[in-house]
Amino acid sequence: MALKVFNLILLLGFVTSSLQSPGGEVADALVHEKGRCVSYGFSEDNTHYNVYNGPPKMLTDKTAIHQLEDFCPTFRNTAVCCDATQIDTFVTKMQMGAELLKACASCWSNFRMILCQQMCSPDQSTFMEVLEQYTVPGQELAARAFRTSITKEYATKLFDSCSEVQAFGTSALGMIVNDLSDDLLYRQLLKELGDNTSRAPYYTEYYVGNAQNKLITPLKADVLTHCWEPSLEGELACTCDDCSESCRQEELVTAPPPTAPFKILGLDGIAAIMGALYVMLAFLIGLHCGIRWFLNSRRGDDLASVDSRSTSASSISDLKRGLVKSLRNKMITKGHSIDSLISNAFHVWSSICCNHPAKCMIASIIGVMICTSGLVFFTITTDPVKLWSSKNSVARQQKEFFDNNFTPFYRTTQIVIKAKEGIQDFEHRIASVHKKVKFGAVLSHEVLSEALHLQNTVANITAEVEGRHVTLQDVCYKPLAPDNNNCAIMSPLQWFQNKQENLDLVKRERGYLDHIYFCARKNLSPLDSANIGIPCLGVFGGPAITNLVYGGYDGEVYEGAESIILTLPLNNHVTNNTLALAWEKEFLKYMKEYSNDKLSVSFSAERAIEDEITESSFQDLYTVFISYLLMFLYVSLTLGKLQLACSSNMIQAKSVVGLSGVIIVLCSVACSLGIFSFLGWEATLIVIEVVPFLVLAVGVDNIYILVQALQKDPPKSVSQVPQQISIVFGRIGPSMLLSACCETVAFSLGAMSSMPAVRNFSLYAALAVFVNFLLQCTAFLSVITWDLKRQMSGKYDCFCCLGNQDSERSSNRKGVVSVVIEKYWAP
Repeated sequence: MALKVFNLILLLGFVTSSLQSPGGEVADALVHEKGRCVSYGFSEDNTHYNVYNGPPKMLTDKTAIHQLEDFCPTFRNTAVCCDATQIDTFVTKMQMGAELLKACASCWSNFRMILCQQMCSPDQSTFMEVLEQYTVPGQELAARAFRTSITKEYATKLFDSCSEVQAFGTSALGMIVNDLSDDLLYRQLLKELGDNTSRAPYYTEYYVGNAQNKLITPLKADVLTHCWEPSLEGELACTCDDCSESCRQEELVTAPPPTAPFKILGLDGIAAIMGALYVMLAFLIGLHCGIRWFLNSRRGDDLASVDSRSTSASSISDLKRGLVKSLRNKMITKGHSIDSLISNAFHVWSSICCNHPAKCMIASIIGVMICTSGLVFFTITTDPVKLWSSKNSVARQQKEFFDNNFTPFYRTTQIVIKAKEGIQDFEHRIASVHKKVKFGAVLSHEVLSEALHLQNTVANITAEVEGRHVTLQDVCYKPLAPDNNNCAIMSPLQWFQNKQENLDLVKRERGYLDHIYFCARKNLSPLDSANIGIPCLGVFGGPAITNLVYGGYDGEVYEGAESIILTLPLNNHVTNNTLALAWEKEFLKYMKEYSNDKLSVSFSAERAIEDEITESSFQDLYTVFISYLLMFLYVSLTLGKLQLACSSNMIQAKSVVGLSGVIIVLCSVACSLGIFSFLGWEATLIVIEVVPFLVLAVGVDNIYILVQALQKDPPKSVSQVPQQISIVFGRIGPSMLLSACCETVAFSLGAMSSMPAVRNFSLYAALAVFVNFLLQCTAFLSVITWDLKRQMSGKYDCFCCLGNQDSERSSNRKGVVSVVIEKYWAP
């Protein structure tokens, strides 16, 4: 905001600079009448305007004609008192400052009007006169100062039309007019517009009221528009925010009446519907129970009438209890029949897999390869917005609308600097306020010098992207480009134009601290002439705003700041930020290695959070690897029957089975990732970190259940291995199915969450658990079949070509683990 105010000051100061007190007697002896100018074009030394009292001239330069029509439409197709060079300079400055007051079209139109009148009006001499002139080489006269006469009504309406214009949450003119308590605010405005004397081609004294020269007719307010009126160029009037009078002029829009709440018979509609459903459900349950009781009673009466003469009341009661027991048994029998159906299905399926283990394994591998081929489309998102914000949330939708229709907010890179212990606060006498002021240690000369060196070093950091060198200039925000291509680094060192010689400058016993004190309160000042004679404006053409460059101060005691802040805004884009990301990476790399004896620094970049998430997540991959390794060792040791004889242990070991179980878990996770990648879903690092642990814990349980069941009911011979596995699997298969279905449904319910990270995790986990169950019913059955045949043949685990003929006797012994649990742990 302050930057745009500064641009306007530059603009108006360049075209006109105002002095509240006359600079002397009127120096000209010009003719003041309509159709005459007082100036035309720049002097030969290019520092002031030529004095010219002739008639206005028609423009011949087409570019200048178009520019004048755009910015001064009043003078369309008219001879004017300005040339192409003046117009081009004028338009350039206008473009820099337009954004501040353009929020209110009539305000901006009025400001343009007064500037256009002074520079190009064909009747210049009727309201302007030369105050001071001099002779330049070539015997031409040039003007150093002019006087412009305007009526009081003109001055007040000019100010009033812009007095309420808001720029980024504050008064636009409040940044120009220092003293808003003055009753004659228009005088303050005219005075502030003339502060930039070192940049203006001439001075202008605004004379309000009747001119001393009787030949001068002051500009009148009939050329101005009220803030509630459309501008002369047909632009819309100011909004209610920028002009309170517009609120009265605009037709009030009444909000639509609130929607009546949904009610049924005077009750809340949802509550009424839920209550009705509850009552209806309770009624149906009661009706069902009543009918069942009635039928049972009738059946008991029928049975009693068969032999009423020999049946007592107690025998009827016994018959009723027998009937209820019979019905219960039928229900249990029906449940058993469903269980038997599922068991038979698992028995048949496992029989097919165990009799054709190679084909089953090949089919499983092909299925896994097809699913995991989707990993070529695998992408990971670490953007916190995409992770934790629902796509349907209002905030997310509004942000995406803003980003797509405008541009995303700047990528912020910051360095916070504090002085290290040992550097103390100090006092310095400020001549402008005639008192000693206490300064924070961070504002000491040695700290600021080191901070300046750090800032300049960071500004020169270079990254490389596809063979291209990327510097800060390529990615930074440049508010005044292309006229000024310096980056808008927000730093107190901008008050010294990022130069060490300016920081070291001393004039009239006033130094950098006096300049800091002044600039902290006058960010927009183009020249600190009272102290060391350099501007407060930064090299990028704008101000370093005090509350953005200081930290840890109380109220307006800026000098007590505990830290200074260097902010580097980078351009942000919706899709491609490759260059900015590369530069930020090099910035973070440099700052992590930076150290200084005088500075304590903290830093951040836009990508820092995502980098930390990624780095911490990939560090956890080692934990995942170690956990899988330990689980493999545990499963290998505990699945088999550990015995004292080493040769028996080699046969009873289940390391291949354990490794296969772990590999199946990994394959199920990979299949889940691949399938969702096919569907275009982005994965999160949470999925990669947590889901493998989860599926490992679930999958290993089923491995133990199957292997332990086979150890308790082993086959009698090698030929009976497929048959025995199918029998055992038919018995435990329903339990595995029920467990897998419950886990899959439980995780799937998590997909109801609107939070993307939770929803993605739930879906990935649900699919991984279910795929793990499918692989255990196919690939793992093949592994079990081969391993049990190896064990029955007395072959060693992992070395199936070697074996021991005494395997049958050793296989019937209980393992050490089983003995310890049965004899010592369980009791």
